[in-house]
Amino acid sequence: MLITFRSNASADVVMLDKHALSVLKAAGRDYETLPENGVFTVEQLDEAIDNIVSYRG
Repeated sequence: MLITFRSNASADVVMLDKHALSVLKAAGRDYETLPENGVFTVEQLDEAIDNIVSYRG
């Protein structure tokens, strides 16, 4: 399944669900299955980005 990450500040990012789960895990969201929508709020983005940058998998 294709997953789309949307933002008003940038272009959409589209990826396969298994890859999206890996990115979300790196960002600090350890989902078993993807939620339908609303993964991050604006207030949570800085922390999520920091988590991705420092992720060592």
